[in-house]
Amino acid sequence: MVFCTVKVVCTVQMVPCDWFCQVGGINNNMQLEPATEINSCINYLDLLITRNPTKLGISIFRKPTSTDTTINFYSNHPLEHKITAYRFHIEWIFTLPLGEEQWQEEWESIKQISRNNNNYSINLLQKLKQRIQRKVSHPTLPSKSSDTYTIPQIRRVTNIFKQTNVKTAYKTNNTILQLTRLTTNTAISPHANSGVYALTCNACKQVYVGQTCRSLKLRYQEHLHYIKNNPQSAYALCILQNHHEYGPMNQMMHLPKSINSTSSLIPCERFYIQSLHQGKKLIPEQSPGNPNSLFQLVIDHHHPPILCWNLIVQVTEIFYLLGLYP
Repeated sequence: MVFCTVKVVCTVQMVPCDWFCQVGGINNNMQLEPATEINSCINYLDLLITRNPTKLGISIFRKPTSTDTTINFYSNHPLEHKITAYRFHIEWIFTLPLGEEQWQEEWESIKQISRNNNNYSINLLQKLKQRIQRKVSHPTLPSKSSDTYTIPQIRRVTNIFKQTNVKTAYKTNNTILQLTRLTTNTAISPHANSGVYALTCNACKQVYVGQTCRSLKLRYQEHLHYIKNNPQSAYALCILQNHHEYGPMNQMMHLPKSINSTSSLIPCERFYIQSLHQGKKLIPEQSPGNPNSLFQLVIDHHHPPILCWNLIVQVTEIFYLLGLYP
């Protein structure tokens, strides 16, 4: 464990000197240093107080370490954010009892600050000064009641109430409550996904296997179009040539494998075609193609590990992309 001593330096003005001696003796770690006048001037917080023969003069005091840095004019911040510092400085010179010389000196300092931050437009500062001057000269009475209204389009609302006495404020939705709130899992229909699908004949219970990168609902509607108009799919041929029946989508169509990667669609489709063909569940109108030895390895092991299946799919994708897929 390490102990350290912190020396606190405070500045207190306009008190007797013996007071510092009394307070300084309370604790050895606290040292009080009186601030004295220099050339009839003394700084208090952000003010510089000057002692004149008849009255006290006030001007704005800036520490030597002040950087005068504001939001850069070419930044992507909203304009309301960028002019906040200048609004504060301008309101200050209108609310403090500054003399004409001090007022003009501070106004030049504000313009210099704007030039140091990539040249804020002088016209912009002039308009801002005029608005603040009108606001200070003609203050509005506070309303007895207030209402709160929030909307995402804060800029549009600000422009609408710009010429009224209604005040608008910013409110963010990116709060800790929003970030830590549990997300609700909304039920999504499996027919809204893409991947390898299976269509079952309502009469013979044989299965047709296909793949699509779109939703299953749209693909099912295309199969119905083939049955009613032009039999281009093996499933449509099975229904029309054998005079079989088809049923609704939620009974006849299901999704064995949901896939988002288009490169995995064909290998997975061929795997299910080969698996159903060996189980004598594939419709005769669909060609099973040449058997794949990698798929046969998975079929022989009825419950292969997920890692083994993913590895086989990845190897098959590489063969397919290289043109070596049978």
